[in-house]
Amino acid sequence: MSGTGRLPIGKQGAHKKTPSMRLWNPTTRMWLHLSGQGETKDRSYAWSGYGYQARALRAQAESWPYVRAEMSEGAQSIENDI
Repeated sequence: MSGTGRLPIGKQGAHKKTPSMRLWNPTTRMWLHLSGQGETKDRSYAWSGYGYQARALRAQAESWPYVRAEMSEGAQSIENDI
């Protein structure tokens, strides 16, 4: 901790970014649950995060039915994107 009583930030502005995507299963018409396992119909409980986090989840999954849904747009296919 620095003398100002705040934790160091490392990269300027990094703490200001907000998650940019959710993951949607078009077959079941449900969102990936915020835990990263299971699905939910309620967007309030849907996972939200960054591309690198989605890639990590995909690498651990046996099958991956999800497409990216931008926080402000509709679903987009992410076959090779994440």
